[in-house]
Amino acid sequence: MADLLINGKDAKVLGIRMGSGFMEELLSPYPLKDAVTNESRLEDGKRVFRDDPNAKRYKDSREVTLTFTIEGINSITFLRNLQRFYDILYGGIVEIEVPCVMRKCKLDYIKSSSFGKDYNNTFCSVIVRFEENDILVQREIKGSYNKSYNKSYR
Repeated sequence: MADLLINGKDAKVLGIRMGSGFMEELLSPYPLKDAVTNESRLEDGKRVFRDDPNAKRYKDSREVTLTFTIEGINSITFLRNLQRFYDILYGGIVEIEVPCVMRKCKLDYIKSSSFGKDYNNTFCSVIVRFEENDILVQREIKGSYNKSYNKSYR
């Protein structure tokens, strides 16, 4: 089974792997949206409007910073894999799926903040910032895992 799927394709075949802190970043909790408030100059403090104190708070979008490593057996395959990675980033929404933690999310590419490669042009590390807006998509992947495992941890 693939460790990482990008847009439904096995990332290892494309020469792309997860870098350090990858899964921790995907599993980090979402920030919550701010409550509806009203500040008046005629009153001290501010009012927070909550009809029901036990009402559900909604998740906000978040920025995710992921580290990818791109590799090739020689400089030609490395540069080809790097160009494929850039094509994936520039192609619009990037769908990341990590089956071992049962997560799938759709991310919008913002920018690449760091790039480092080795002397032989066969390996590099790229730190990429994404924004996750479509939170409804991030859910458990169903169907390919042991059913007793899924039942015991829900």
